[in-house]
Amino acid sequence: MIRVGLFGSVGTGKDTLAHDVSSVLQSYAPVRGKRCKVRHIQEFSVLYTDKTGGTREVHEQFFIWHNQRQWDHDFDSRMNDPCAVVVSSAPAPLTYFYALYFSEISDPKHRWLMADLYKKALDEILEYDAIFYLPLEFRVPEGDRLRKRKLRVNIDGAISSFLENHKIKYITLRGSKEARARKAAGVLKKLILDRVNNQS
Repeated sequence: MIRVGLFGSVGTGKDTLAHDVSSVLQSYAPVRGKRCKVRHIQEFSVLYTDKTGGTREVHEQFFIWHNQRQWDHDFDSRMNDPCAVVVSSAPAPLTYFYALYFSEISDPKHRWLMADLYKKALDEILEYDAIFYLPLEFRVPEGDRLRKRKLRVNIDGAISSFLENHKIKYITLRGSKEARARKAAGVLKKLILDRVNNQS
């Protein structure tokens, strides 16, 4: 199985990219007569905020982490299938970067929670076979607090710094949605084909 994580701040087009790439891969057949099985995992926090009105506390990110991780691993029964692909448009480790924004370092409860969430995020991010980073490129209308420019910029900076400082391998996707989808799909097709050939 190929596990793919899309990392980016609010409004960077993660969900659109996941949908477009999933559509391309579903018609890809690296082995004659065997097409890829693709699962696009969406964002649990959208369901959570729809029901609760939004996140206000740092501990809510821990709850979102737990549920998002369950969603992200829902396809694990296909672990040994090289033609199975999981594309997470809001992978569980993203909750760490939101928690950073909401946390108060002076609060010992927040420090305890952040230390635990950091370890979980680092362990989980190492499980991805491909990580795509989507930088801030598009203007989005400001709405709730998650669409404020300050939050978007801070989260973007936290993601890029984390990936660089921890020497995580990733690919930056820029440009139009078509260009980004084309580049991502090309990378993933090669990864799938290599995995298939290694199992042959």
